[in-house]
Amino acid sequence: MKLDLEKLREQIEVAVKNAFLIIIEKEKDIYSFALYSDENCETLSVESNTLEYLKKAKIDNEEEDSDHYSKYSLEEWDYSITKDINTFSDINKLLKEHFNLISFENKKEEKIFLKFQTSFYDVCVEVLSKLKSEGFFKEKLGKEIFITFGVTEYEFESSKQREIVKTLNDNKYAEEYLNWMNTL
Repeated sequence: MKLDLEKLREQIEVAVKNAFLIIIEKEKDIYSFALYSDENCETLSVESNTLEYLKKAKIDNEEEDSDHYSKYSLEEWDYSITKDINTFSDINKLLKEHFNLISFENKKEEKIFLKFQTSFYDVCVEVLSKLKSEGFFKEKLGKEIFITFGVTEYEFESSKQREIVKTLNDNKYAEEYLNWMNTL
């Protein structure tokens, strides 16, 4: 089964828009929004964080450099904001079916999957970039936010992560994130 990436791109865009609208209906205080997947490309979801939750994280975590880590690391964000959002259920069903058909019994299958993984992650970033360039996020929320793409249990190379942040942000958050990355 080969996934049609163009059709998937359209589905992701609709799901992201709907998820963002649900989030800002509940939380006007958000400063961040992320689309994220897993290393097997079986799931896709969104995450967001609020300034209030960030303040609480700063109080709870007194480690040096925890401010930036809490602010920009998806695993530190408030998962309660997005726990009931199911705009990705059809996409996730399709992704899971696609992954279950891969045997990984030979190098060729593995190469095919890795090519798909790269393409899929690129599509996710492209969708966010398109919505950002169209002004979707700023128009709906009324302010600039930090936008990113992440993968659970997987870490992009530093240069790739920088590229994602630069592509999706042209605001104070991008500058602050990139300066923080330089200290790591």
